[in-house]
Amino acid sequence: MNIPTVASTTPNSNCGPGTVALGATASTGATISWFENSSGGSALTTGTSYTTPSISTTTSYWVSASDEHCTSARTEVIATIYNIPTVASTTPNSNCGPGTVALGATASTGATISWFENSSGGSALATGTSYTTTSISSSTTYYVSATKDGCTSGRTAVLATIYAIPSLSGTASACVGATTQLSATTSGSNWSSSNTSVATVSSTGLVTGVAAGTVTITFSNTNNCSATYQVTVTSCELPQGVYPTEVSPSGFANGVGTRLAGIALTKGTKNNSALISNATPGVFFFITTIPANQLNSGGGTFYINQVNVTNPSPIANKSTVFSLNQLQITAYKEDGQTKISGSVSTINTGNSYSNSFKFTYGNLLGAKKVILFVKYDSKSILNYPYDLNNNFRIAIVNNNNNPLVSAVDFRASTDYSGTQLVTSGISILPNANTSMVSKTVVEPEVVTLKAEDVEINAYPNPFINKVNFSLVSSKTGSGVLRIFDMNGNLVATLFDGTLTANVTEKIEFAPNLSKSLDRLIYRFEKDGQLIKSGYIIQGN
Repeated sequence: MNIPTVASTTPNSNCGPGTVALGATASTGATISWFENSSGGSALTTGTSYTTPSISTTTSYWVSASDEHCTSARTEVIATIYNIPTVASTTPNSNCGPGTVALGATASTGATISWFENSSGGSALATGTSYTTTSISSSTTYYVSATKDGCTSGRTAVLATIYAIPSLSGTASACVGATTQLSATTSGSNWSSSNTSVATVSSTGLVTGVAAGTVTITFSNTNNCSATYQVTVTSCELPQGVYPTEVSPSGFANGVGTRLAGIALTKGTKNNSALISNATPGVFFFITTIPANQLNSGGGTFYINQVNVTNPSPIANKSTVFSLNQLQITAYKEDGQTKISGSVSTINTGNSYSNSFKFTYGNLLGAKKVILFVKYDSKSILNYPYDLNNNFRIAIVNNNNNPLVSAVDFRASTDYSGTQLVTSGISILPNANTSMVSKTVVEPEVVTLKAEDVEINAYPNPFINKVNFSLVSSKTGSGVLRIFDMNGNLVATLFDGTLTANVTEKIEFAPNLSKSLDRLIYRFEKDGQLIKSGYIIQGN
């Protein structure tokens, strides 16, 4: 008689808690019985297959083979429960601008990381704890899973972020002691200068010239993406003895202009007052520099007063020191060559600007400093009666009578001829027989602007309370920037004047719109002809 046997067993496994399908076969004619113990107890079931109940740990089951006469010994069949591996950590990363991004991930002990481009399905891009993306131009999500013992975790997202590289704009030049404003396209306050002995920069991008030279300004935004901008700092002072042709002393006053600053003040008496008399005829000529931030960039007025030294208020009912037909005032940008339009007129005696001339100037053409050349025939001072020992003061003031530069005093019995006097912001030039070089005045070429010449930026857009416009042209030309509602009604005129080539005009516009969401049209035009237009939107 043959004893039946268990011919084969089929153990199995599951990833995490659950049921496990097991199998076994017996010798010919025998029946398989399943047990939960190695001996004793009743059979769980009979047959060549058995599915366990849900189990959370590895469990052994036993099988035996039997016929009508005999039963074999029991054989172990193991149902294995594997722990599902996990993605322990991920390391997202970023890049400034298009490029590759290095990502990272780790798994539970013994598991392998696989990288995918989708949250499910698809083949793995790579395996391992690090993955460098291909070059991407926008933020992209990748996915990782962990695998061990044939068990794989769910996929976890890993973000590769692409940040925009900021761009900088502004005037690439500054004068020593003056400022220029740089702007960035993204937010941030981390500005730095490569050489603070040449120029410093504030947290808002305001560059201040310190000394002549070239400096690199770096801006880093909140995402640590940076951009650079090179600024050239110059002294912006006209070299001694170099003057525009229009104001050179040659041929002015007394036929030849042989004496520059050739004025001597001497005592005299007239009507019981001190008398200023001109000992030597000639040209009285001085230069002064006014910081442009004290003036109106679009044009305005200021005044040249001749006042008492002790009491600097203009004195009414006195004849002026200068006579209009012998006075010349000319304004230039800091290069000493680009002329700023202007004209001189007299002020009626007896008002708050008596003994004064008014200078009306036009657009400053992006100047950081305005250089004034003032000259007149000193013979106009002959027999001028003045109090307080013949001393008088020249003061340059704004509309509120506040000084734009420090005043300069001229003292009785002092001969200024042939000397260089630099005091209180006004320079008295030396004798005309010193070396003089004339330069031709450069008037900016004004052209009819086209759409491709003009760049208009409105930001933020949409906006909440206000929107900032930047207006810059590659050529010098004039135009008007206006705002209209959707019905064609004029809302505001933001700019009406001349755009100087490569000089940015910045305008803040804060409309009072009645709707929570409204759209406006901006138009830049010349003589009714559209050059460029666009929309701005006010949001909630």
